[in-house]
Amino acid sequence: MDPGDYGIDSGLAPEYCCTCYGRILVFRLNSVRISAISDYMVGHGRCFIVYAIAVNPLLEESYWRGYLGSPAKNITVNDLLFAGYHLLVIGGNIGVIWLIAVFCGLTAAAWFWRQINRINGGLLLSVVFHIAADTSVFLAICYFAVR
Repeated sequence: MDPGDYGIDSGLAPEYCCTCYGRILVFRLNSVRISAISDYMVGHGRCFIVYAIAVNPLLEESYWRGYLGSPAKNITVNDLLFAGYHLLVIGGNIGVIWLIAVFCGLTAAAWFWRQINRINGGLLLSVVFHIAADTSVFLAICYFAVR
């Protein structure tokens, strides 16, 4: 099966999925933690933001879908590991129910990105979608930090 089998013809589903789960994550964070994250981002300046939004997604996609990539059409262990890896970052910030929801969303995003890469034969789209997802999370953190 490929993403088109699920009515996903444009390849925007992974970005949409991560953006939605990123927003859920931000809504579940309390204001003290959002302020701390925002202060860290501002305190470390442009280098941190550029790295976190542009460089890190490129490195992650190169590793998770490049080096560890798989031509399989079903969910693989690597998709689950990708989701689990991200739970290490947010584990102390949200409740267990939300961790499960984020894990499921990230697993689906990993699968979609891998399928898009399999169909297109490259990493470009998954890198772009990963950048879009990370950017939306950072913008949401900044937005809620100033509220």
